Amino acid sequence: SVSVHTEIICHYRQNYKQIKKCTTNGFVLNVDIYLRYNRYKRRNIMDIIRIMKINAWLMGAYAMVRAAAIVKNLSGAGPAAVIAVSLAALALVRFLTGNMWKLKGMLSLTFMFSLIVSDIAVVTVSLVSRSISGNGLFLSGSLYTVWICCGIGLAAWGLLMLYGYINEKHVKATEYTFCSEKIKEDLRICVMSDIHFGTIQKKDTLAKHIEIINSYKPDIILLAGDVTEERTSGEDMSELFRHLSKLSSRYGTYFVHGNHDKQQKLTAKERTYTDEEYDRAMKEAGIHCLDDDCVKLRENVTVIGRNDYTEKTRAGLETLLKETDPSSYRILFEHQPEEYKDCAAAGIEIHITGHYHGAQNWPNNILYKLADIKYLGIYRIGEMKLLVNAGFTGSAYPIRSHSKCEYLVINLKNSYICNWLFGNCHYKER
Repeated sequence: SVSVHTEIICHYRQNYKQIKKCTTNGFVLNVDIYLRYNRYKRRNIMDIIRIMKINAWLMGAYAMVRAAAIVKNLSGAGPAAVIAVSLAALALVRFLTGNMWKLKGMLSLTFMFSLIVSDIAVVTVSLVSRSISGNGLFLSGSLYTVWICCGIGLAAWGLLMLYGYINEKHVKATEYTFCSEKIKEDLRICVMSDIHFGTIQKKDTLAKHIEIINSYKPDIILLAGDVTEERTSGEDMSELFRHLSKLSSRYGTYFVHGNHDKQQKLTAKERTYTDEEYDRAMKEAGIHCLDDDCVKLRENVTVIGRNDYTEKTRAGLETLLKETDPSSYRILFEHQPEEYKDCAAAGIEIHITGHYHGAQNWPNNILYKLADIKYLGIYRIGEMKLLVNAGFTGSAYPIRSHSKCEYLVINLKNSYICNWLFGNCHYKER
């Protein structure tokens, strides 16, 4: 992989539009999040951007071949017409498949992948059964095969989008149980992230699941960022914290900022609420902000909160850990799953994050894996457990075809009892 330093001299929020202009066209995966201040190392930004660009060109090349096959079989057009249509198809796909976090980019990406999968399926069947002449992919393919591939691809894409629309409305609890000799008394943690209130998920859905979370009788509740975003109005922000004020736990509710809470992509005039209004609403709701701070729950359990990775004022990990006891059970939560290797090396037991919405849509999960992004579930990093929450809702649009919306319930138990009941690690979905 390529490790680089990306230097941005001015403030992230002020230079958002300039950053976007500096990126080349094609698949650039949420580049506003991946460009960092020069004091951070970007572990694989060039790999990510390169994968997105390659993918866009592959989609364009496929569109050229597909368009040429259809035109040639429909009208028997000459080489000039076939080339013209192919170039037009390339230009259209390159225009549509821009940013996968935009609706047109997601729809285009999933549609093109659906066509490719249908082509592969039809070609495989034709090669095995010999019941269909031609392979439907190249210029020599029969018109019959071309339309079969298009029909299957369109139907698969439609079903995928319908499933994604329905799936987005359902939220589940994912429950983990971990064992440690450092845990003397059972501890239950509930984690929510990426609520994006007032945008996609219905407001009464949050109220319903707050009651469910309270029924777990958690000892502490962690809000791992992006509870609001740029599209959240000032009224919705106030309503959100009225809902969150109903969360009940033994040690209280703690919050860290994400990359949207401060409406980073908007100018001061465009913002719908100020930082002061946000902090006041949070304080009135009885929620504690733990940005670059820590709290000792018990003699041997410490919770550490970190400000978002995009914030230039974010404290270093060494600075935070100086205030903690290395022999205690240390839980670190932040919005983005970054610097997890440093956390593991520092002896953190559990690293809790969110941000990626569980890839949200197929085939984002494939691209994330190619870029080596920890986007969903549990990962073992040395002795540390990295938990990446899929988020309470989706991002940008109400379609979620890959993962389910979720919040986490983490049970920490003494190792002797826990190993006897569950083994070293156990989790279930509800």
